[in-house]
Amino acid sequence: MRQLHLNLFIYGCGHHAAAWRHPNSPVERLGDAGYFERLAQSAERAKLDAVFFADGQYTGSVEDGPKWFLEPITLLSALARATEKIGLITTVSSTFQTPFNTARMLSSLDHISGGRIAWNVVTSMYDMEARNHGYESMPDHGWRYQRAAEFIEAAQKLWDSWSDRALVLDRAGKYAESAEVNAINHHGEHFLVDGPLTIPRSPQGYPVLFQAGSSEQGRDTAAKYAEAIYAVAYDLSAAQAYYRDVK
Repeated sequence: MRQLHLNLFIYGCGHHAAAWRHPNSPVERLGDAGYFERLAQSAERAKLDAVFFADGQYTGSVEDGPKWFLEPITLLSALARATEKIGLITTVSSTFQTPFNTARMLSSLDHISGGRIAWNVVTSMYDMEARNHGYESMPDHGWRYQRAAEFIEAAQKLWDSWSDRALVLDRAGKYAESAEVNAINHHGEHFLVDGPLTIPRSPQGYPVLFQAGSSEQGRDTAAKYAEAIYAVAYDLSAAQAYYRDVK
């Protein structure tokens, strides 16, 4: 029998643009980690597999309602301590981050959570975001996906830079076996990363990889690297066609 995995997508006060205006909305608590901790705990009690957080790098119209609030990696460190079993999915843009920073943050979260972290890889899409990260406008679509592929591969090399046998923890004077911790010497088109990572291998080794993209290049990236895909289809036939294509 095939098993259906159920995840909870937590988005501020709710997914409707006007949800924050409801008299009982939690709009006053969007900066309170405790609010999200209770949502994650409820999802865990309901036996859901994971909670999912999107992310954006722009504000939009501040009068119309909250767009983004707490940065999700920071928030998930709190949720990791408030839950025991549920998976924790965060979004990180490969256009605006670097492989070393991302690998380090996600590996840290994987240690803190006991091996429950997943990474939703996005390439971002809005000029408003790009202009917060040193670009005049959003880089070309094809360039972003080429960068994303190299980004993922560099991050995976960093996670593999510490072997499972690296830690010795001999108090006589040997913390780790140097032969089991290696530079990656990644010199690619987009990134130069010598490595190794500063953190020993995490419980999972790699976070579970999600990918969000519906273009041809997005689907190719998802099919090659992702273990799960964040997708939107507006009818059954479209969903089935998407499934067949990435499979």
